[in-house]
Amino acid sequence: MVDLGSGVTFFPFAVARLGYEVICMDTDPVCGPDIKRASSVVPQKPGNVSFSLLTESQLPLMGSDADIVYCVSVLEHIQDFENTIEEVYRILKPGGLFILTIDLDACGYLDISAERYYALRKFLSKYFDLKKPEISVHPMDELKCHNGPFPYLVYSTRQKWMFHFKQRIKRLLGKQPFLVLPNLAVWGAIMTRKCH
Repeated sequence: MVDLGSGVTFFPFAVARLGYEVICMDTDPVCGPDIKRASSVVPQKPGNVSFSLLTESQLPLMGSDADIVYCVSVLEHIQDFENTIEEVYRILKPGGLFILTIDLDACGYLDISAERYYALRKFLSKYFDLKKPEISVHPMDELKCHNGPFPYLVYSTRQKWMFHFKQRIKRLLGKQPFLVLPNLAVWGAIMTRKCH
């Protein structure tokens, strides 16, 4: 199993405890020593967690080596996602699973625009079939109170203050600030590799 764009999180260790061999892959060389250090203290048996540095445009596995590749909120940050999707297709066994989540922002402030999102979906369909119905989750869907869901998204005073403070810091650093709070959602899908 491959954790593509893994960073250093709890997630591969939780998956390994289900009995999987998880290969974390990332372009950040700091992840290697950090995952090794975490492996010495975070339970992972009966599975195992290892790390492989991504240094070129080709994933460091032979063709049809992986049963499952998952990519959690990373693909939308990759400029050339087409190459990455082709590489996932190459390393997955026929019928293998590609589990993917993508962060979306309806305001257009994040790395993937609406046009680019639709291009990504179209490109995915060349190589993968949806196995389960896709899911989109808006933060508003997750906010609950004792009377049920909020009728609109409510940010706390602290969240609003922190947002505006960060935007001023961005301006001071010469970066483009957001004008309003991002309208975030997460799209997720479980897909199977097509047999071409």
